[in-house]
Amino acid sequence: MRGAIKSASGFGRIRIPSQDEVISLIALFARDNELVMHSCAESVPIELIGRTAVNALSLDATLVGRAEYDLLAEMDDRGKSIWFGVLGGVDGHLPPVSTTVTFVQNLARNIGLPPGGVALTHRCGLAGASPHYVRKSTKHLSEVSQELQERSE
Repeated sequence: MRGAIKSASGFGRIRIPSQDEVISLIALFARDNELVMHSCAESVPIELIGRTAVNALSLDATLVGRAEYDLLAEMDDRGKSIWFGVLGGVDGHLPPVSTTVTFVQNLARNIGLPPGGVALTHRCGLAGASPHYVRKSTKHLSEVSQELQERSE
């Protein structure tokens, strides 16, 4: 939505849609479906996404800064879920569970969300990851979620 997508020829860029076009197009897809929008890019248009029929936003939580806190809180107030992407999507080192728990707790509190109610996911897709990493990182996310639930009780 920033005009960064190249055209098929590679010589131009795809036209930036108007906000009304974005809202209308998403509404078409949302008619009989629950929609989750995912972005692992910087500068996600959170305010615009919040005005669409999207049910949840999945984003790279490591890129969320103070400027996004209120926008994400407003999405939550509108009943939309926020999914924190906290682990890489390719093979790599996983931090200790306690480190991820602390990161999620701090970010959720800064936004005004209950840490135990936040959905956790990978920052980006897992197409380039090995099956071993997928299992290991998914287990990590499950353990973090469980720890957050226990701490919030």
